[in-house]
Amino acid sequence: MKGQSGEQSWLSRVTGEPGSRPFFVERRPAVGTAEPVYTTFDHSLICQRLYELTGDAGFLRLAVDHLLPAAVATGPWRRWYFSPAVTDIPPDADSTSVALLLIALAARRGVTIPDEFDPAQQVSQFEALLTASGGIRTYFGDRPNNEVDPVVNLALAETLLATSNLQPLYPETRRFINNTVRSGGLAGRLSEYYLGSAFFAERLARIAHVDQDFLSPAAMRALDHYLEETRPNNPLEAAMLGIGCFLRGKYPRGEALTRLLERSVNSSGGWGFAPFYIQRTPRYDYGSAAWTTATVRYAFKLCQRGHARRCWQSWRLQDCDCGLFGFRFCRAFDSARAPQLKETAR
Repeated sequence: MKGQSGEQSWLSRVTGEPGSRPFFVERRPAVGTAEPVYTTFDHSLICQRLYELTGDAGFLRLAVDHLLPAAVATGPWRRWYFSPAVTDIPPDADSTSVALLLIALAARRGVTIPDEFDPAQQVSQFEALLTASGGIRTYFGDRPNNEVDPVVNLALAETLLATSNLQPLYPETRRFINNTVRSGGLAGRLSEYYLGSAFFAERLARIAHVDQDFLSPAAMRALDHYLEETRPNNPLEAAMLGIGCFLRGKYPRGEALTRLLERSVNSSGGWGFAPFYIQRTPRYDYGSAAWTTATVRYAFKLCQRGHARRCWQSWRLQDCDCGLFGFRFCRAFDSARAPQLKETAR
C-alpha cells in the first residue's frame, strides 16, 4: 500500500503484512496465554485509523475486501464472523455501523461497492432496534439482556452522519448520548465490555467537530472537562484523549502526555499492546500493536497540522525522521509557560 512504501514500514514490522487475512486483536486472559482474535469490528476500526493516518484508500479497500464476504446476507454484520468457533452471538449494531462507515468511506474514494451494500439502503435495519427512551439496542433479533450501549449508539451516529442519512435515528441516538454524557457517563466504564471512556470521548469529539449541534451545552462542557482532566493509564488512552482535545481545540496536560508517549515507543518505531476494551466475565483484555501505534501516530499527525499547533500553543515539532511523516515527537517547549497557556486556552 502507498502508505507503507518509502520509509521502513512500521506497520509491517509491528503487525506483519495485512492482505489475505484481516487485522486481529490480541485477547489476553488474566492468567494464561494471549491469542489472536479476528473480528469485523476491530478490523474495520484499524483500517479506518490507518486510512486517517496515511490517506491511503488501499486501507479502505482492505476493509471492504474482508467485510463484504463477512456480511449476513447483505448485512448486518456479526462481530465474530472471522472466528468460526464463536457461533452463538447474533449480528450486532456496532459492528454493522462501523462496517457501513468503512463502506461509505471506500465508495467516496472510488472503491466499487455492490448496490446491495449501499449504506444508505442499509440504515433502515436499525429502526427495529430503536427504544422508546431513545437509543438503539445492541443486537439484532431476539436476545435476552439486549442492552442500550452508548458506544454502540455513538458508532451508529457517526455512520448516519457520514452517510447523510439523519432521520429518524440520528435525533434519537443524539438524545440518548446527550443524556448519557450529562448524567456522568464519561466518568466510568460505559458498558460491560468497553474500557471505553477514552475511546467514547474521542469518537464523541469527532462527531462534535463535524456537527457542532450534536451535543447540548451541558454535555459539551462535560466532554471538555473529561478530556482535559482525565489522567491516561497507557499510551492508547493518552493518544485518544489527545485526539479528542485537538478536535475540541483544548489544551490538556501536553507535557505529561508527551512524556508518557515518548517512554513507551519501542525499537520498531511503534507502540505495543494496550487494552482497547475489556470483557469482565471471564476477564479478557483486548488490544493490538497495530491499533495502538496507528492511534498514537494519528495524534502526532494532528499535532503536526497548523490548526492543532494553534490550539496547543505550547507544543512544537522536532525534526526527527521516524517514519511516515518525518517527525517523532511533539514537546512542550516552555514548561514555565504551560500552566498560563492552559488557563488562557480555557
